[in-house]
Amino acid sequence: MPRNKNKNKRKNAKKPLGTPISIVFPDNISADEMKHIIAGGLLEFEQQKKQREDEAKELSCKEWQHAIGVKDFSSVKRPKKWLLQSFNFLQVFWNICTVPQKHIKGDGVIFSLMQMILAMLFGAVNVILLILAFLIVLCPLGSFLGVIPAMRWENIAVIWSCGLLAFVLSRIFRIASFEIIKMEDHNYLFGLFACVTSIISVVIAVITLVITRK
Repeated sequence: MPRNKNKNKRKNAKKPLGTPISIVFPDNISADEMKHIIAGGLLEFEQQKKQREDEAKELSCKEWQHAIGVKDFSSVKRPKKWLLQSFNFLQVFWNICTVPQKHIKGDGVIFSLMQMILAMLFGAVNVILLILAFLIVLCPLGSFLGVIPAMRWENIAVIWSCGLLAFVLSRIFRIASFEIIKMEDHNYLFGLFACVTSIISVVIAVITLVITRK
């Protein structure tokens, strides 16, 4: 028996690590059909996993709405509906301020808070760039009206190009604010929030350094 074990060990030791494993398929199933079956099984598994995650999120959302007292008045007609929604809003606001610790689960509030801050920040940048683009476009018009000194056509073209760039950037930040509101990936949002706060801190540090030197 020990000799047989030693022989088996020597045989296994002689086999290289990268030796391919041969898989024998049944006679009535080809390799392509087996790959299709495996791919279909993996796809079905991912769909079931996503469905379970969606159901868990929906259940958590319903539990939170029940905890803070959110009610549905979709079947009530106006103006009674508006009155009930107003009272329910005040009730929900009070419940949020006094919600017990046992009803707080996960990190939904922190996630929503970071979403709101980033969306407001990107929205503010959008408005600032839009106003800047409007002022840049109006600047050459002032030269035509004699409000400011006359400008050459080359300078006007450069200024209007900068205004167009500011307008395009404002639209990009507008779309980004919408994407942040619809974002569901917590890790991506946390990374984006850390990146934005780092950029803001660097800008504030540079401005502070310039002011102190003056």
